[in-house]
Amino acid sequence: MTVTLPPRPGSADGLDERAPTHHPDRWRLHRAGITNVWYYYDNEFDFSGGRMILRGTNGSGKSRALEMLLPFLLDADRRRMDSTGSGTVKLETLMRYGGEEQPNRLGYLWLELTRENDGPEFLTVAALIRYSASTSRAKVWYFITPQRVGEDLVLLDAGRHPLGLKNLTDLIGEENITESPSVHCDRVAHRVFGLSGQSGKERYSGLLQLLHTLRSPDVGNRIEDNKLAKILSDALPPLSEHALDTAGSHLDSLSEARQAQQDLAQTQDQVRTFMATYRRYVRTLLSSAISTVENQAGSVRAAATAAADLRREARRLYEDATSEDRQAGELASTAEDLRADIEGWTKLPAYQAGLQLEGLAERASALRTAMQARIDASESTRETESDAVGAANRSAGELTLAVSTAEDLRTRCRESLLSAGVPVGALPGPIRSTRIEAEPLEEFVRMSAEDELQPLLRPRPDVLTVSPGQLDAAAVTVDTLKESAERRAAAATNRGLTAQKLVREQAEVERADEAAGRAEDKASDAVELAEQNAEERDDAARSLAREWRDWTTSGHSAEVLGEVDWSTGPVAGLLLDINALIGDSLEPRLEQLDQAAQAAASPARLRLAGSLAELDMADKNDTQRRGQLESEQSALRADEDPEPELLPWAQTMPAGAVPLWRCIDFTDAADIDDTRGAIEAALQASGLLTAAVTADTTLTAANGQVLLTHESKIARQPVTSLLRPDTESPVAAETVGEILSRIGLGSDGHATWVDVDGRWGNGLLSGRYRADHPRHIGAAARQAARQARLAEIAIELVSLDRVAEARQVEREAIESAVSRLESHLMTSPRSGPLENLRWAAKMSYQAAEVAKEEAARARGLAEQLRQAWTQASDEHRRLCDHSNLPQTVDDLAAVQRNAEESARQCGGLSTAIRTTSRHRDVHAEGLGRVDAAAGRRRVAEGEVQGAWRRWRDVAQQLETIRKDFGTGTDEIMRRIDEAKRQADELELKVAAGRRRAGTLVTNAAVVESQANQAELTAQQEQQILAGTLGHLRTQLTLPGVVEAATHRRSAAGSEDMEQAVRLITDLSEESPDLARACRQLRETVQAGDTSAPIDENSLLKAQQTLDRELSSSFDIVLSVVEGVRLFELIDADGRFPIALAAQRLDERVDQARAALSEREYQVFSEYVVGGVADELRRRLGDADQLVRAMDGTLKGITTSQGIRVRLKWELLHEDASAIGRIRTLCMRSSAFRSRADTAS
Repeated sequence: MTVTLPPRPGSADGLDERAPTHHPDRWRLHRAGITNVWYYYDNEFDFSGGRMILRGTNGSGKSRALEMLLPFLLDADRRRMDSTGSGTVKLETLMRYGGEEQPNRLGYLWLELTRENDGPEFLTVAALIRYSASTSRAKVWYFITPQRVGEDLVLLDAGRHPLGLKNLTDLIGEENITESPSVHCDRVAHRVFGLSGQSGKERYSGLLQLLHTLRSPDVGNRIEDNKLAKILSDALPPLSEHALDTAGSHLDSLSEARQAQQDLAQTQDQVRTFMATYRRYVRTLLSSAISTVENQAGSVRAAATAAADLRREARRLYEDATSEDRQAGELASTAEDLRADIEGWTKLPAYQAGLQLEGLAERASALRTAMQARIDASESTRETESDAVGAANRSAGELTLAVSTAEDLRTRCRESLLSAGVPVGALPGPIRSTRIEAEPLEEFVRMSAEDELQPLLRPRPDVLTVSPGQLDAAAVTVDTLKESAERRAAAATNRGLTAQKLVREQAEVERADEAAGRAEDKASDAVELAEQNAEERDDAARSLAREWRDWTTSGHSAEVLGEVDWSTGPVAGLLLDINALIGDSLEPRLEQLDQAAQAAASPARLRLAGSLAELDMADKNDTQRRGQLESEQSALRADEDPEPELLPWAQTMPAGAVPLWRCIDFTDAADIDDTRGAIEAALQASGLLTAAVTADTTLTAANGQVLLTHESKIARQPVTSLLRPDTESPVAAETVGEILSRIGLGSDGHATWVDVDGRWGNGLLSGRYRADHPRHIGAAARQAARQARLAEIAIELVSLDRVAEARQVEREAIESAVSRLESHLMTSPRSGPLENLRWAAKMSYQAAEVAKEEAARARGLAEQLRQAWTQASDEHRRLCDHSNLPQTVDDLAAVQRNAEESARQCGGLSTAIRTTSRHRDVHAEGLGRVDAAAGRRRVAEGEVQGAWRRWRDVAQQLETIRKDFGTGTDEIMRRIDEAKRQADELELKVAAGRRRAGTLVTNAAVVESQANQAELTAQQEQQILAGTLGHLRTQLTLPGVVEAATHRRSAAGSEDMEQAVRLITDLSEESPDLARACRQLRETVQAGDTSAPIDENSLLKAQQTLDRELSSSFDIVLSVVEGVRLFELIDADGRFPIALAAQRLDERVDQARAALSEREYQVFSEYVVGGVADELRRRLGDADQLVRAMDGTLKGITTSQGIRVRLKWELLHEDASAIGRIRTLCMRSSAFRSRADTAS
């Protein structure tokens, strides 16, 4: 048991409440209290002058009371409530013990402070604790108020229940209550100790440290163990939490920064390792692309040179053929003249000449007509050839237009394919046509018979070359690209459908999350409602318990029910514990509780019913008695003698028998009533009076037992001296006399006797019975007895009337008591509302459980949907990355549209290429028709020439005959021979010349065709060069490629690379400096690289390693553009090519390393050496001041031996030690400490 010390003797009022005269404005402890915490229910402690002594045995709760009050109410530190510092005392434990029957327990801890500052002033510092047994959690609200506990702040209501939070808030105001320990601590520091700000908080922390040190229960033992210095050191103010937290947080941040820097360095190493592989991969690709460009440039130069050479050779051969043909024609003309002369000369003889002149003239005319027809026919063939050339040129124009259309479609198709993300490397090169306008060929043609060969500009078809040469293969390639675009459109469509599905599923996931949130809110509301219903149920349970307490202890209940033992019934638990009915406890059962009043009323009911029954029985008995009395009265009034009372063992009498009392009477000797009464009583007690008298002088008892027979002895002193036969006896007097003679008078050894004092004997039986006077023996006695009896009956009847009236009054009182009992029972507490609230609480708890299950299912479904959506999204992302497709619906729709447009463009391009191919075939057919027309023209012109020669021969013969008619024969023969020789030689020369001319024309046509093909090849090689060069330029412009190739090079190497890239970008594919630019670019790319080329398998292995190592810090995106694998790293800063990301990582690592070093120096110099050291200096100064103040306090104190006490504050270590050196350095302010000292 813990109590406050009794008043000191000699004080006026028992307590010396006088405060010290100094510092009247300081608060002092005045009262403290514990309400419904631990095993304390409502305890209050008074302080005397701010002091209190708790006295009690070990384990009585002294330490526990202080642990709950101080300094907990001052610092609100639930972790340091235990005075031993072990941390074993917890609010949950304090609230659980002593309140096992309270599932929701409320308790208060409070201190009342007072001060005299212009009058008494009070301040209450308290805590409200609410404990829930279901959650085993205790929640605390702290408050400070000027209201006093027990006066204007009542913590227990009329039912002795602790005040709830709402009622407390209404009393003291919401602004005075807080759940925050730090806020409460600051409020106490400010309002009680006048401390505010950071310095005030630190001073208050020091005060609390002192309190915690001094309140330890073994502090006295430690002093006795010479540990005073240790105690005082422990009690010194601690270092500022702010300074330590600041330094600690910055040191923690340094640890975090170091870890982050190490992680960044590891990431840098991983990226560098990958970049070493990726750099080799990029250099290998670029070197291969440069080699391809160089080789293609060589192919272009070789093809162009070959085409030019062939074109020059064809032109020379045509010129040589023309010259040979012209020379052959001249020689042939000379030879023909000679042949004509010969023919003319052979016919010079006069007689032949005369005879032949007319025939020759007719023949010459016919030949001329035939020749003119041949000339007209050749003119027609020339017109046909000209028309064929015109048609060929027109088809060439159509072909050129088709080529232009196809090229436009190819350009649009390329752009569309690029926008759709379809690789265009397989797309045919530019579709071009080269049309060379052919100069008319000048030839000598015979236009008339009279004229010589005249020059004629013969039209030639334009030379048209189309590239690429394999248009059908190009169309098939475009069809393949169309299929690729269609596949990409289909893939984009499928991915788009998946993306749309993911969007819908994401919305479904969000709806599921919202539904789970709503379900959780609903579950929370249901739980709150269940708790509210449980509180209402428990409040109703307590109210019902209080009602039962009030009802059972009320004076009316005691008056109506009488003494009731409530300790054994269902109400007993309620009387002992007001919380007996809270929760869903089945004991006591509510139906039993509802019957408790009735059960308690049962004794009263039985008592009242018994009283009524007794009254009824008394009425019945009195009624029966009255009837008996009235019957007896009537019989007595009719002179009927009353029968004497039969003995218990004698209930019947033989039939026809006469009792003895009717046959006898007293003699005159028995003249005293007392004697007569004694004799009659003795006879009655012995059974002789009521015994039956028979004629054979036998006296038989009423139950058939024979008392006297005629064989019985005659008494020596019979009773006949006092008794005689009655004169009106129905039995003969002799018989009666015989019987009386056998009954002795007095105890003289006779078997059957009676005496005058009422004694009697009959065999072994004897006894005594007296009566005042006789009632049955003798007529006079019987008459007197009748009169006396009538008087008694009259009195008894009057008494019965009075008793009946009294019973009626008593009956009415009892009925009134029954009515009051029933009315009072109607006021007994009813458990119906509690039953309803229990049902409501049960239903709400079940609803809460169902709601929680539904919330759990909803959350599980949401998590399941989210997990499925995440997996589907990751799979969608992986498939999109694998197909180089975007991921969003809009982007995929754009890709789908672009791919479908690309497929459409590819279809149009394929149609255009095939149309171009058909136009080329038409043009080729036109050229074939030109060749055929030229052939027919050459035949016709040949026929003209033959007809002209035949006509000319005849005409020359005719002219020769006419001219030379008369020339001699010898001269003519000589001329003929010479002319034949010359003609033969000339014809041989003409044949040789024409053969040479034909060969030259044939060779020229072949060379010209070869030149055309070489030019076409050169154009194709040029296009291929443009493609390879464009491919190289595209690769060089891809993000991160150049940076990867020059990774970790010097600035000069990077600048050389930029110059080489700029040079090859500015040059056209036809530039003669292209080879030099390629050579410079190759040297720049391969500069300083002696490693072997790398394949994609090695790159993929390095990529897998990089994915695994960087999965937690970066997202790695792979794309393939122009055959180059591009890697990008994505982090919070954005999306960067891997080479640029590697450079940024290097910069970040260097910056982080430098920043970390600078940060370390700054933290240690500013926060550790500066902040903590300055705080230590202040604390050392405070300690010195405290020691000096303590010395001042102890200055006037001496021991019983007159010894004074002084304290000395010094370090345990020498000044030369490390700790002493630190103390010396710390005693200097950081503002005046040198940099050397700071470094030290």
